[in-house]
Amino acid sequence: MKRAPANIFRSLQVLHKQDHPISVQIADQIRWLIVTNQLNPGDKLPPIRELADNLKVNFHTIRAAYQRLEENNLISTRRGLGSVVVEYKPSDTIPPNSMPTHTFGVIVPDLGNPFYPIFLKGAARIAQEHHVLLITCDTQERYSLGKAHFEMMITKRVDGMLIAPWGVDPIDENIFKADFYDYPFPIVFVDRPNIKGYSVLLDGENAGFQATQHLIDHGHTRIALITGKLTVPTLHQVYQGYLSALQKNSVALESQIVIEADEFSYAEGYRCMKKLIETKILPSAIFMAGDLYAVGAMKALREQDIRVPEDVAIVSYNNIDVADYVTPSLTSVSTPIQQLGEQSAEMLFKLVNHQPVRVRNIVLPSKLIIRESCGCVEKESIDKNHKEVYEENNQKK
Repeated sequence: MKRAPANIFRSLQVLHKQDHPISVQIADQIRWLIVTNQLNPGDKLPPIRELADNLKVNFHTIRAAYQRLEENNLISTRRGLGSVVVEYKPSDTIPPNSMPTHTFGVIVPDLGNPFYPIFLKGAARIAQEHHVLLITCDTQERYSLGKAHFEMMITKRVDGMLIAPWGVDPIDENIFKADFYDYPFPIVFVDRPNIKGYSVLLDGENAGFQATQHLIDHGHTRIALITGKLTVPTLHQVYQGYLSALQKNSVALESQIVIEADEFSYAEGYRCMKKLIETKILPSAIFMAGDLYAVGAMKALREQDIRVPEDVAIVSYNNIDVADYVTPSLTSVSTPIQQLGEQSAEMLFKLVNHQPVRVRNIVLPSKLIIRESCGCVEKESIDKNHKEVYEENNQKK
């Protein structure tokens, strides 16, 4: 057991002209220090009288603050030992009978990925319509930072949360197992398959199928895949669609031309494409599980004087704005990203306000947008048989 850091006195302040009682102000500030790891399990809080003298408040005010923290299982007080910070569950940081804050927390993995600003635009439209403030946190693809943001959001008493995938590490899923559902506020998972609870998802499997089937219909029998880590459930679904199209058309899977990127970026698309070129087994077609990868990959191909689509046909995924502005323009499976934000926020608003939610898990459809990179001249180049294959696959889902 060690004494709390001396800077705890500098971290706490009291505002006398506030609606919140002073004891609540102090408890809330200490709660924040605990959640942000400025106070750690085993740290001993200042004696009640010492802290009261330092803050120039009544002895009983500090006693009430400590009692509030103990009721929330954040500290333990023992005669002769004082008050000590203990291990806690994030849900313990929610004070009982807390009032609505009209705020939603949003956790996304990477605001540098153009996908998420589009998603947030949709969520913000619904939030504005319902007079709700969005608080957005970027995990930077780091599990530890995502977990910290999650716990901070709880402490800030958001009314509910929208949670998107936290990135490339499968450990990210651990926090969302059974004990996660003990939290006493609604959560909507965004594009997170295989998670219990309410969710709005993209149809990644059908997107992977559509892209790969389109390239097969062009006569390609060797189709590479550049994707993020297949341990990420959303990307694994896209991979399953890729496999399904290969199997349906009796095209052999070549594991050596399935390349996994380390992150979602133009640079990783460039790196993976160079790796594929260097293997000397460059196929005639590539499915990029992300438009960012495709743009980076096309730069690597240009440097080697490999033409798209004449030498290598490309189909990508997501259809963000850049797809229509690169040369050649990208054929891409479009996902309704803004609608993903809108429907997620609308579902969360209903849950927070105890309104009925008719569909617990919404799956938004994907659509192939044909441009230049696949070798199609016009949309009419997709023949009737091509469309029937898509429809048959959709009927099975």
